[in-house]
Amino acid sequence: MDKKWFMSDEMRAELKLKSMKKLRNNQEQLMILTQKICRQLGPPERPATSPCLMLNPDQAKEIHVLVNLCRKSYQANEYPKQYQTSECLSPTGHTAIIFSSVIRRVFHFLQNVPQLQHLKVPSQMSLLKQRGMESLIVMSALSFDPIGRVWSNTTNYKVLLNEPYPIHVCEKDFERLHGHSVMRKHFDTISSLLLSLNADEQIVVLLSLVAFFTIDDHQNGNSEEAAQILAIQEHFIELLKRYVHWKMGPEISENAFTRFILKLSDVREVHNLHKVAQLRLTSDEIQQLEHQLGGLVLLKGGSQH
Repeated sequence: MDKKWFMSDEMRAELKLKSMKKLRNNQEQLMILTQKICRQLGPPERPATSPCLMLNPDQAKEIHVLVNLCRKSYQANEYPKQYQTSECLSPTGHTAIIFSSVIRRVFHFLQNVPQLQHLKVPSQMSLLKQRGMESLIVMSALSFDPIGRVWSNTTNYKVLLNEPYPIHVCEKDFERLHGHSVMRKHFDTISSLLLSLNADEQIVVLLSLVAFFTIDDHQNGNSEEAAQILAIQEHFIELLKRYVHWKMGPEISENAFTRFILKLSDVREVHNLHKVAQLRLTSDEIQQLEHQLGGLVLLKGGSQH
């Protein structure tokens, strides 16, 4: 098995130091992100019946295409059958393998979004590296049961996929990989999307794209490519705004849309917590994962040999 993706203690220590320096500014970054998105919401006094908020047929079709693209990505990347269980407390390595399948699904979807394909390759790779996990956090709501607090093979919308074998990943499984506080924040964030905000499949997909096409103010904000990425983000913000207005009606849509967008601050925080948790893996834990993953080769499209 190729172990190049396992870091040495020295590499992990150096990466942890760099990461902690970046995370010290986390609250400031979250505030900047929140303020920037709030500026994009538009004047609150705008009449709810304004024609500019109507969802036209072309926009409805684009949302439909994106949702179906997401479904195809889920169907094209199945969970490894031999690592499924209907019980909690799966071996840590098995949970990591299941998680890698989730990553493949989300990144397969993102890589096939037309707007990403129109960007230059370095920008595509940068977004996938920097923002892909934030999209994954949002999209993890698709198959999450907020009452039982588990991920299962049945989705909340019963449309994405129908796994032919059980998948049951519970809170304790991921706690052993990422820690209690990290997973509590992750679960609470996506639970609020489903329960308090009543997000549907379309909202989850659009919100994941808003999270993905994001550039921090300190990241080449004046470059032509950055301006193109921000224009794409504004496009998906507008689609989300119009869809929420169509779905929820003029009375509550403005407040609901604002809450959806502000939820991205929590998503960014969860992402940063995950990064810190990954750097805290001990050498013993890494060796345990190496042993449990031994001999497994994960190929694009979900094949195992």
